[in-house]
Amino acid sequence: MVQILALAFITLMSIALAEDTQNAEEQQFTFDYQQLRVGGLILAAVLCLIGVTILLSGHCRCKITRK
Repeated sequence: MVQILALAFITLMSIALAEDTQNAEEQQFTFDYQQLRVGGLILAAVLCLIGVTILLSGHCRCKITRK
């Protein structure tokens, strides 16, 4: 019985401590919108170039047979 109570106590204490550290981390976190915007534009440009490259490479062909 003592072991079960000790386990329950340790579990509750770890949950309480985890919530406190999570709140402290959330308060320190702020978005850097300029860096996020630049990163999004770079990602969009890379994906666009990959798409154009795939379309112009000739690997994507319509295989529809018309009668």
